[in-house]
Amino acid sequence: MSGVIKFSTVVFLIAAISLAFGQKRYSGTEEQQFTILEEYVNAINSGEPAASNGINIIDESFEGTFPPAGWTKLNPDGGSGWDKLAIGTTPIPGWTGGVVTGPANGGSSVAFATWNTGGTTSNDQWIISPQVTGVEDSDSLIFWMRYWPDTYDDNVDVRISTTVGNDPAAFSTIVDQLVFSATSDTNWVRYAYKITDHVAAGSDIYIGIREHVTDNFNDGASISLDLFSYTREAGARLQVIHNAADPAAAEVDVYLDGTLLLDNFPFRGATPFIDAPTDVPFNVGIAPGTSTSVNDTLKNFVFNLPAGTYVAVANGVLDPNNFAANPDGRDIAFTIFAKGDAREAGTD
Repeated sequence: MSGVIKFSTVVFLIAAISLAFGQKRYSGTEEQQFTILEEYVNAINSGEPAASNGINIIDESFEGTFPPAGWTKLNPDGGSGWDKLAIGTTPIPGWTGGVVTGPANGGSSVAFATWNTGGTTSNDQWIISPQVTGVEDSDSLIFWMRYWPDTYDDNVDVRISTTVGNDPAAFSTIVDQLVFSATSDTNWVRYAYKITDHVAAGSDIYIGIREHVTDNFNDGASISLDLFSYTREAGARLQVIHNAADPAAAEVDVYLDGTLLLDNFPFRGATPFIDAPTDVPFNVGIAPGTSTSVNDTLKNFVFNLPAGTYVAVANGVLDPNNFAANPDGRDIAFTIFAKGDAREAGTD
């Protein structure tokens, strides 16, 4: 058990001694293209979401102004609320000891709330993320948190609002309720959550971290927060080029898993880069430009692409019997091949 006590406890003890011995009381100062094909994003099926190979939609280490751009602080019980503290600060504000630390690769500062940054007698301190629009199945929330010291209980909620980001009552979706006590770890701990375990895909959300105690004299420790990231699984980027020199394929319709993707796609045409499924099989069907449904497809190809950037080239002819054979014996049948490591922009 830590021997560190709250700064106000020191004041209280000195005051008590002063009353007993008739001495003067001590007084002190307490000091953020094209339509994503959402239905094809590969879902995380089970286990803790991983941060690797993902796109960080929010990636915040609280190094700049506080709150960061797009973030919101709410303090319904009053007080200064969450703030930024430099790593190495000692003693920890509101306490007689301790050193502000950070997680590995966390930069030089952390977000911080403690018992005396809340209200006069109770705490209700919120730090709220920018809005994330269009939740996808692969989305995950990851952050690091430190509770200290273990001599005072504390509570931290992880909550979601699907409406507004400036009203505590809107954060009715509970992702987690962390209860800290004498048996809790006082080191930095990583927390990770799959978002669609709590809200539907397609939702627009705000994420709130809420520190709260009803009695901040007898309860309320310090809570540090860092490396807050909202991660989306990296996808594949795909450009399609029509290079099939067959008059019967002068214009084609392209179907992706049965849904029309490209209508009347012309020979020597090229699409912009679009988002495509990753690590899951998908079917590309080629039909005449006059097709009315996927049932009109002439050729079908199955792809399973890992994350990356690709150019898919349609080449060859629909019926090789209608054309002279290739002099080198190469197959001239219609096909689509995907080339990886493509560039979306040139370099000077």
